[in-house]
Amino acid sequence: MESTKVLWPTLKYSNCYLSKFLKNRQCSSVNNIWRKYSSENAQTQEVVIKEKIQLSKPSVVKWKRPPFVKEFFVGKFDTELLAFPEILDKDQVIELENAIKNLNNFMKQKVNSHEIDQNAKIPEDILQELKDMGLFGRTIPTKYGGLDLSHTASTRLNEVLGLDCSIASTLAAHEFFAAQGILHYGSESQKSQYLPRMASGNLLVPYVVLS
Repeated sequence: MESTKVLWPTLKYSNCYLSKFLKNRQCSSVNNIWRKYSSENAQTQEVVIKEKIQLSKPSVVKWKRPPFVKEFFVGKFDTELLAFPEILDKDQVIELENAIKNLNNFMKQKVNSHEIDQNAKIPEDILQELKDMGLFGRTIPTKYGGLDLSHTASTRLNEVLGLDCSIASTLAAHEFFAAQGILHYGSESQKSQYLPRMASGNLLVPYVVLS
């Protein structure tokens, strides 16, 4: 009886410790499983986020043409970037080049810039030849007797006329300032009255500007 009394408390406490031990072990295993699941879930979320970020980034476009500034500093100039619109057709270009050639010969052979500056006057024979070439009505419409040239063609002629500043400035004031003012702001009666005489050069119009 005494041995039984002694053994019973021992078994009682042993069972109690054993149940606590098993309980703690189960909890730790559950915790390990939860930690493992949580870490895997976190890794999965991280991968998903990374994939979303990668998908949201714009794709990098690589230019096929080499960089202009870099090539320029090493002595390579990409002339394909100098695209200029073709305003004139082939026949117009040939006609314009012939006119430029004739005008260039005229300016170099017959125009004496020193004499013009010294006398402060353009000779009448020079003015008459400019009239005969229609240079007083380059941008005036043909309905008023002008050549109705485009700005491209007129600018090419200006390059040659610029060999003498007196002639270039006289034609510029007459046509690009005075004639264009009448074309844009004048009435039809004013256009019919002044533009034909301006295009022929019989009427030289100055341009007065007040500051």
